[in-house]
Amino acid sequence: MKIILDCCCNHLGNRYIVEEMMKHAADFAEYIKFQLYDSSKLNHKFPNYKVKKVEYEDFEVTDSDIDFIFERCAKYNIRPMFTIFNESRVCSLEYYKDEDFGIKIASPDAGKLEFIENIISRLPDKLTVISTGMIDKLEIINARRRFPNAKFLYCISKYPTTIEDVSINMMQTFDGFSDHSMTLEIATLIGMMLPELELYERHYTLSRMLPGKDQALSIQSNELLNLHQTLNRETIYNNYKERFGQV
Repeated sequence: MKIILDCCCNHLGNRYIVEEMMKHAADFAEYIKFQLYDSSKLNHKFPNYKVKKVEYEDFEVTDSDIDFIFERCAKYNIRPMFTIFNESRVCSLEYYKDEDFGIKIASPDAGKLEFIENIISRLPDKLTVISTGMIDKLEIINARRRFPNAKFLYCISKYPTTIEDVSINMMQTFDGFSDHSMTLEIATLIGMMLPELELYERHYTLSRMLPGKDQALSIQSNELLNLHQTLNRETIYNNYKERFGQV
């Protein structure tokens, strides 16, 4: 199972933190993800607009930051992924179109088929991951028909998500799960019952003591080994048998 670690705004716009996050993630995850948005396009009706605009500006991943991310990802042997919130930011990635990276469509945009089509057409052959927490069943069906090569994540847009919110029967119809819980309880359930899932996504931080709204819902760097082992217990067991014989 491939792990996607979402830095969201937990990097605080600080390149030192970004690099530290990569160092810790590289041994346990296939992708480390960053959010690409245009802070100048923040809706004026957004609650606490003036405060949020300053925050979004501080945490915005610039084109220069993208150069840094690709350089450091190559150094630590982890692939970048980018959630694209504004189509204008696609041009920031086109320079790297020959590199190995993934793109993500967030739940609020999962029903915007033209938006997704425009992104995929400009970044063809990239792993495209779509979260579905804020679209209904018909919209999911339409998106799957339109983008058969995309990977769709079962997602509960409730923060925090609890194990009671999750349906294993529903989850097994998707390619992966986007986890917004605060524990490893759901990851443990997945590792035991659905180890064949392709993708698992989780918010990620160096420390939940850092400031920011997403820190509390994020897995810490010192918990990544446990997460990896929890999700891949079947693989670990099979590797153990191959090395040491039947147990």
